[in-house]
Amino acid sequence: MEGLEQMLVLTKGGEIPLQQAARLEWSRSPTAILRKDGRRIINVTGDVGPRLTTANAISGYTQNTLIPGLQQKYPELEYASGGEQENQRESMRKIFKGLLLVFLAMYALIAAVFRSYTQPLLIFVANPYGRAGAVLGHLLLRYDLTIVSILGILALSEVVINAPFSD
Repeated sequence: MEGLEQMLVLTKGGEIPLQQAARLEWSRSPTAILRKDGRRIINVTGDVGPRLTTANAISGYTQNTLIPGLQQKYPELEYASGGEQENQRESMRKIFKGLLLVFLAMYALIAAVFRSYTQPLLIFVANPYGRAGAVLGHLLLRYDLTIVSILGILALSEVVINAPFSD
């Protein structure tokens, strides 16, 4: 504080102490003001204790309960999720694009083995029942659908395809 009080300001008449040119007030302020597209932003982060709750539960509470209440109180408030949630959404988009390619490759391989364009379609009709059962199991047991779960469901699809053709 003493350094700022000792600072000199250059004026037309010469140098004067800052205290003569301005009124100094000491108070607390944010260390930085973040802006995006000219609007002030605040980042809210936290760590989740796995024994207490999940990140998805906190995100759901925030989006469905906390934010609407704050927006009623402060109508100009805008909310956007980012960080890990944004990365998770991007990962899921890439996984679903990959799934499409996997199914196209599986169709091509099965069509080549059976020399038929319709038999792979019949096999794929059986797959949704296995996937629906896996998702239903997750819902009944209240497990989150994770990337590991999705990979397990893909493995289940392979089992459903091979089951009718095993000896």
